[in-house]
Amino acid sequence: MSENVNYVYAYGDTVFKIVFQEKEELLALYNALSGKNYTNPDDLVVNTLQDVIFLGMKNDLSFLIDSHMHLFEHQSTYTPNMPLRGLLYVADLFRQMIDNRHQLYSPARIMLPTPHFTVFYNGRDEMPDYHQERLSDAFLSHDGAVDDAELDFVAHIYNINKGHNEELLSKCRKLWEYSQFVATVREHHANRGSKSKEDAFAEAIDECIRNNILVDILRKEKVRIMDSLLTEFDMDEYKEFLKEEYKKIYSEEGRELGLRLGRAEGRAEGREEGRAEGREEGREEGREEGRAEAEELNRKRLVSCVKNGELTVPTAAKLAQMTPEEFQTLLK
Repeated sequence: MSENVNYVYAYGDTVFKIVFQEKEELLALYNALSGKNYTNPDDLVVNTLQDVIFLGMKNDLSFLIDSHMHLFEHQSTYTPNMPLRGLLYVADLFRQMIDNRHQLYSPARIMLPTPHFTVFYNGRDEMPDYHQERLSDAFLSHDGAVDDAELDFVAHIYNINKGHNEELLSKCRKLWEYSQFVATVREHHANRGSKSKEDAFAEAIDECIRNNILVDILRKEKVRIMDSLLTEFDMDEYKEFLKEEYKKIYSEEGRELGLRLGRAEGRAEGREEGRAEGREEGREEGREEGRAEAEELNRKRLVSCVKNGELTVPTAAKLAQMTPEEFQTLLK
């Protein structure tokens, strides 16, 4: 790994990535966040990596500078699993830096950059301007003490919705414009009435251009921006829909499973060991049945959304973790 080369990795094709695809803008974002004042964007070498972790799970931007590796991601839907996502991203990037697997058995230490994971949040849930989340919060036996975890990873989360983190946004013009753009798009989407999403987004884009917001990008990348907005809003709306559906499914499933277990325990006779084993087997069977039913229901909902014109086949296939060709068979 060359000591003098700074790497920038880019996953996905979100609006956030499009806005910060130029090295100058990415460097300005880093300077605003870190308080640094780097001036030479040519220190960064941009590369694109394939979606190698999970279907639909992509990091937006990451770069190495001064032996520190910074990963930037934008999130419009909150998940408490961001530290785990960050760890998986870092593991994948570290893997890319190893020339061959035999290095892992070398007597020489493989030197690695220090990783940092920053999430720019612009979802609809209420969030503070800044907070941290730790991987160790998810450990089953974690007792809450920061120092007791032998492995940990921190996600630094900044709320960049309009009205939040104004000092940070004032230091990076493109980040401020991105925040204004998202707010404008949401306003047009919410008030679109009988208009199509495409028409609402087109009006939002035109308004931003008139107000000197992301003008150069919106004029140059209008088609990509429109495609990205349609995909992102499809997936965001579907995620919210699934949240409510899964709440209903698992609430009823849990009630039925509890009743079955209660009856089985009431009728059971014999040793406590046998009852415990039977309860655990029953719970596992219930979980498997629940997962299978949820997956089947998920696919049926996706098919319905496609037939109603609410989702495109590629988006629905990604949510179902299938190829578009495989998903097409469900539509027959």
